[in-house]
Amino acid sequence: MNDISSIDREIKWNESDSEQFLQFGKALVPYREKMEKILIDLLFTYSQNEFTVVDICVGGGWLAESILKRYPKSKVIALDGCEKMLNYAKDRLTSCADRVTFKKFDIHKQSWEENLGKVDCFTSILAIHHLNDSEKEMLFKRLYSGLKRKGRFIIADIIKPVTEESRLIAAREWDEIVEEQSMSFYGDLRAYKFFEREQWNIFYYPDPVDKPSILASQLKWLKNAGFRNIEVLFYHAGHALFTGSK
Repeated sequence: MNDISSIDREIKWNESDSEQFLQFGKALVPYREKMEKILIDLLFTYSQNEFTVVDICVGGGWLAESILKRYPKSKVIALDGCEKMLNYAKDRLTSCADRVTFKKFDIHKQSWEENLGKVDCFTSILAIHHLNDSEKEMLFKRLYSGLKRKGRFIIADIIKPVTEESRLIAAREWDEIVEEQSMSFYGDLRAYKFFEREQWNIFYYPDPVDKPSILASQLKWLKNAGFRNIEVLFYHAGHALFTGSK
């Protein structure tokens, strides 16, 4: 893949990959259902009152749907840079339309969060690895400011391996999990073949658009931004879920 502008990326994504990713996404993300359960459980503390979650890069809307169904008092602000994804998520979430707001945004632009007001939680699933280290560090500071007291930031994303050995381990494990999940979900290797054909495994096929950061660095940036109770709750195949609260 070539390094292209955000507009060109969106056009390229819309024309070539969206339908297949929306179809196969649950098989391409390592143990997505486990990741989802952890994230949903983290929100339980807010469930007795109305609360608002900002879903950064909502994608197909699977996470927003889970939040809205599990927590009747929840509201979601769904952000994405791809019009096709937003439209797909809108269709998926029609039954909860009164509790979800959709906004198109550019994650690379600073201060996109300023017009959202104070919220209870920001979630970022496979989104911030498109930002470089300094952009992530600044984003963590801005999101801390955008949270209410006792608010939470939950990140699930691709992590940069520290060593060559860990890169190869992550690459192999990701391949194995996608193959396993393809068989489990579809009864064949269709998702795995897509994963291989599109060279989705960035630990084998680096792409300039993807800029994962070392996990230890991101935990440090959370701490420096002011977050506390920082924890890593999931790690498989170079993918981690970690969180901090205000």
